[in-house]
Amino acid sequence: MNKYKLIIFCLLAFFLYDQIEHFCHKQTDGFTVLKVSSHRAVNNAWTTRDLHADENRDFDTATSQKYRYFGCGGQCFVFFSEDGRYTLKFFKQWRYEQPFYLRLIPFVPKYKKKKCLGFKEKLHRDFYSYKMAFEDLQNETGVVFVHLNTSENLRKSLTIIDPLGCAHLISLDNFDFIIQKRAEMVEERIKRLLAEENYPEIKKSIRSLLDLILIRCQKGYHDTDPNVLTNCGFLDDRAVKIDIGHFVPSETMKDPYLYKKSLLESALPFREWLGKTSPSLETCFDEAIFELLKDDEKK
Repeated sequence: MNKYKLIIFCLLAFFLYDQIEHFCHKQTDGFTVLKVSSHRAVNNAWTTRDLHADENRDFDTATSQKYRYFGCGGQCFVFFSEDGRYTLKFFKQWRYEQPFYLRLIPFVPKYKKKKCLGFKEKLHRDFYSYKMAFEDLQNETGVVFVHLNTSENLRKSLTIIDPLGCAHLISLDNFDFIIQKRAEMVEERIKRLLAEENYPEIKKSIRSLLDLILIRCQKGYHDTDPNVLTNCGFLDDRAVKIDIGHFVPSETMKDPYLYKKSLLESALPFREWLGKTSPSLETCFDEAIFELLKDDEKK
């Protein structure tokens, strides 16, 4: 009888542990300071250029205040600054690390090698995109600073408020992170202007988004996740790409035929959303893209 009681107790304990773990993960989105801490060796390939004087001032302003948890995407945990002007992103480090189960597999070395290579390739692909977003596409992304290696020279600490409202004082030297200027989301902006019946500004906003796509292509980058609605926003009147982890170098993108093709492929789903929001917005889109292509032909 004692044996059965022990089995039942163990099963109940396991069930309780699983439910508590699930509840905690749901409440925190899986965020912990440990999970975003960097433990990789320094890689000089991810060292970014020094900041200019005006960029240093922006960086100092951004890092002199607290940040509160907002949410998470596929790659990062997102925090907003107290003054509402900046976004701080920490990487989900486990996306670049070998899973524990691979260490337990004694056989199938080819499978292990393939999986480990996949993690390395993802790290290279993502970090290259982050670096280029800062060094070559800064105006198009609103990036203030990118930190992709552990360091000793920042000597800056700031407080982050986690999903449970707990404060953590962290040393930025020990984390991979991105600081961007906080942008107004595309859907929010378009609907706000639509409520004001401000169609000239809507057309300008659409044109700015189309210009953003075109400039990215002309600089020689393909975007593997070009969703305008969810991945772009506005800094004042200028469109920027918020999700900066999907830039892939592509010299062929500079070809007029290919960048116009990419422009249409990226923008047409956005046009469809505009039409569902209000038929009048399709007209704004069509006028904006016609003017853009006409202006491009004059160059």
